[in-house]
Amino acid sequence: KFSNMAKETFILGLLLSLFTFSVAQDDGRLRFCSSIRFAAECEQIDRGNSQVGCLRVQDSIECAQRMLNNTADFGIFSAESILQIGALGWDGMTVVKELRHSDRPDNPVDYESVVIVRNDHLNGLEGLRGAKFCHPGLFYDRSQRWSERFLKHFERTVVPVDCEIDGMSPAEIEASAMSRYFSSACRPGAWSNNRDEDARLKEQYPNLCELCDPNSNACDYPRDGSGSENSHAEALRCLVRGGTAAYVALEVVHDLFNGELKEFAEVYNYLCPNGTLQSITFNETPCVWLRQPWRVVVSSDPMAVQLPQLMNDWFLTGRSEPWKDALKSIITSESSVIHRPQSLQRLRDYVRTIREIPIDFNFCSTRSVWCTTSADEFDKCQVIAAGGLTSGILPTIECRSPRSNAVACLNDISTNASDFMGIDSNFGFLARHVYNLTAAMYAETESNKYSSVVILVRANATFNGLESLRGARACFPEYGGIAKVTFINAAVSEGIFANNNCNYSVLLGDFFGESCVPGARDPLHDPAGHTPNNMCSLCRHNIVPIRPLADEDDASVAKRSVPSEDDGEPKPEEDGEEPQEDPPADEGEDAPAADEEEPAADYDEDAPPEETEEEKIERRNKLNQIAGNCNPDSTNRYYGNQGALRCLAEVGDVAVLELQYLRQHANEQLLNPNDFRILCRNGSLAAYTGFNVDPDCLMTTIVDGEVVVHRNSTRRDGIINTLTSLDLYFQNQPDFKMYNIFGGVKHLLFKDSTIGLVPANATDLSTSVQNYINIFESIEICLRGSAAKMSLNALLIMAITLITIFHLR
Repeated sequence: KFSNMAKETFILGLLLSLFTFSVAQDDGRLRFCSSIRFAAECEQIDRGNSQVGCLRVQDSIECAQRMLNNTADFGIFSAESILQIGALGWDGMTVVKELRHSDRPDNPVDYESVVIVRNDHLNGLEGLRGAKFCHPGLFYDRSQRWSERFLKHFERTVVPVDCEIDGMSPAEIEASAMSRYFSSACRPGAWSNNRDEDARLKEQYPNLCELCDPNSNACDYPRDGSGSENSHAEALRCLVRGGTAAYVALEVVHDLFNGELKEFAEVYNYLCPNGTLQSITFNETPCVWLRQPWRVVVSSDPMAVQLPQLMNDWFLTGRSEPWKDALKSIITSESSVIHRPQSLQRLRDYVRTIREIPIDFNFCSTRSVWCTTSADEFDKCQVIAAGGLTSGILPTIECRSPRSNAVACLNDISTNASDFMGIDSNFGFLARHVYNLTAAMYAETESNKYSSVVILVRANATFNGLESLRGARACFPEYGGIAKVTFINAAVSEGIFANNNCNYSVLLGDFFGESCVPGARDPLHDPAGHTPNNMCSLCRHNIVPIRPLADEDDASVAKRSVPSEDDGEPKPEEDGEEPQEDPPADEGEDAPAADEEEPAADYDEDAPPEETEEEKIERRNKLNQIAGNCNPDSTNRYYGNQGALRCLAEVGDVAVLELQYLRQHANEQLLNPNDFRILCRNGSLAAYTGFNVDPDCLMTTIVDGEVVVHRNSTRRDGIINTLTSLDLYFQNQPDFKMYNIFGGVKHLLFKDSTIGLVPANATDLSTSVQNYINIFESIEICLRGSAAKMSLNALLIMAITLITIFHLR
């Protein structure tokens, strides 16, 4: 039923939808968002004379984004998804159908929470002080259906908190307040998803476990091990055994007080949010504390009037067709029946009729600031923050306006302008050594995407062991990167570098000859400015016009050979054919700032004409005469993994770099992988040329990244709890996959290879995580030793000064 204004709005929408349907769709089909889970059904939907086409999306957030930019028409959204989108303030979408469970088709909402007390309860909400509280348990994941916001809604409404205690995490603030407010309780589950903090809080506030199973130390209700126990039913049984208040699902109240606990139905009442009591018996509309919407079908606004009628035609009145059956099977996949809402409403308005959309607030000044490095990262951070807000996760997240790069963010965290960020493992050394940060969590990585560091030399090199590299011309991707740290760690382990000398830049400069270590002169990379000049002497400017790259699948283009050290001539190709002249393509190609896959450039019709051999030689000579550009960015010809490979091919003797994208980088630069050989960890050269080597040949294999915080941060526990909670909700859920690409852009906030986060204090760390920790271990020990030595020297100087002053008197 529409108001006059609503009618006018939807008439306009109808006209626009007709235009959209007839003009915007290339093939006349409506675009339906679907995940890979329904790939088989989508094949059926896309066949024949279907009026619908499947648009494969990774999650509901992508579907919403596509509807807003008119590249999708409708999709299925969970209750948590529409809450998240509502919190983001995204308009332009309308709820057109509800998907109710077939067992409860008449229920207006999916589930509701209630508070049960004895019928002689006095003084409303204030009368709860000192009560014995029974809670169903804090279990945070989508299989449990109740989010943290739902589970904690009652206690966050009635229990006052003390925000005056500095340094407390939100989990401890809440547990402390609960312990003071209730005389005893059973509050099972994770009080904090930071396991160390959770164990500490349960030991510190034992009265919140007093009503749990007395024969167990697990702070839980009695369990028979079947896994079939209903935590809400256990909370009601706890109430009957001697509790005075329980917060549970309305559906369970109906089931138990009409069954197992029927004899107690007259003894207990509903406690309403306004403090009044209502009878449990003969009460069809009890007062509830919070309600959860059903899953819904959402359309873009232009399709909002037309789509409901089309769905009726497809599923109710029209004849059955395979594509219709497939579409209906997706929509009703969770035992759902399609229900028409009372009226068509914009998504946010629909949510507000059921429950309030949460508003961000800084709970006891514990909000944590996430540092971002681009507008895309900021946008993704906002989506994650909204998901945390609607799920009820504390502390809440504030997204820092984009900084210029990751190093600027490290500096922000070190000065407390931000609290945390996810970094590529290449920034681990800078984070620890320069900015005094430490890991809060490590990224767990897909096993085939671990970062492996190798030492790469020319195929005809005769090096034998690390010591033989002394004086060589070295190429590194970046100052402080994981390649540099791995080499330093290996050199310390082999006794090449003294383990009590922490001035690694000087050690590296003394060991190698002319080198290129991008960022060595950058004050953000090396604030002390101790880096020797030879660490930049091999670097070059990127000044040559960009040329198109040949397609790596084009067999007519031969890979460029690296000049041999002994004769200065190009090495012949393996098949015996004479190599083609060096294509100029890679000469002007910008070295990427990230070592990841990049789309091949389209051919530019305005590209400069092919150079003669004399012109190429003259240009290279001019390039080599320019003073080294040591910038840690694409203006440096040898920056990044791709740049380090180019450096080795053109001017270097050895490159220390990551293995995983070397073949791609070689293809992009038209290099022949067989012109290179890996120097193995044991000091021997690999038996074969190229980049395929045995794992034992690798210097190390590590995870791709970590989350860092200030070493002295008081927000660390809260950040671990928030990120672990987000991991539980959004690791791989259809609502939002927080580790995946966002808006078509890769590696935002996390590397795309990330599959989860593990706290730094976990006891079951994977080998790749442990390898990453070990890389920094000797460096950390050295730095701590140096700091202690400096402190001792300072004390000695002070003592001598005082003695001198005393004698002078």
